[in-house]
Amino acid sequence: LALGAVAAFLIELLERGLRTSEDVTRRRGVPYLGAVPYLDKSARMVDGECVSAANYVLKRPVSAFGEALRNIRAGIFFASPDRRVKVLAITSSVPDEGKTPTSLGLARISALAGSRAVLVDCDLRRRSATHALGIEVEKGLTEVLFKTASLQDVIRKDPGSGVDGVPLAQAEFTPRDLFGSDAMRQLIEQLRQKYDVVILDTAPVLPLADTRVLAALADTVLVVARWGRTPASLVKEAIDQLRSHNARIGGVVLEAVETNMIARLLYDKSDYYSELYQTYYIR
Repeated sequence: LALGAVAAFLIELLERGLRTSEDVTRRRGVPYLGAVPYLDKSARMVDGECVSAANYVLKRPVSAFGEALRNIRAGIFFASPDRRVKVLAITSSVPDEGKTPTSLGLARISALAGSRAVLVDCDLRRRSATHALGIEVEKGLTEVLFKTASLQDVIRKDPGSGVDGVPLAQAEFTPRDLFGSDAMRQLIEQLRQKYDVVILDTAPVLPLADTRVLAALADTVLVVARWGRTPASLVKEAIDQLRSHNARIGGVVLEAVETNMIARLLYDKSDYYSELYQTYYIR
């Protein structure tokens, strides 16, 4: 009885999170766009230096990590010949799901592939993309929207990839509706004309209303969820809230996937053969 109770608890715990493509498509009813492998400290050692996950794609662009981002990029930007996607909003249900590394990784992969790419930090409170790019500025996105700075004044180039970044100068706690303004609509249209790929790194959906308003301005929305950890109910709630604001959901990406564990668990899925794929990548 004790063993049975423990087994039931473990099964319930595992079922709370999203672990497979079937969990996403069947249980959440949205496309599954891919999985980003988890990189522990040893995996991120490059030439004797431990690099961040966001910088790993620059050091090892043809690794399994880089290929995962390329697969996601293909699923978003080239999946439908009838509807061209240029403006992508990336979000999550709750904080610390890995959305910013995914945003920066997709922007860098796009730039390395030859696209004109821009990453816009739309997380007013955390400035996550600004920190990930490693830049500090006196004027940024907020000043552009308030018309106290021009777009050209605030853009900073990512030296490793050529991605243009639109940073935030400071954390912003304001009751003003910045993302629902005409200024934001005009800015997105301006970016749409100038770039091939526009990525909006936004705040999580559930704690803040900002993202729901902003997501409706994008061509599609990518929802990032932590593999096996984020409760599926929260992902569903985030998707429902985005749809209530007429946002178009492009799909879900699972972040920090333990590839060794998923290969053992999913013997009847393509992930089971992930170890065999390693011969195609450069670590």
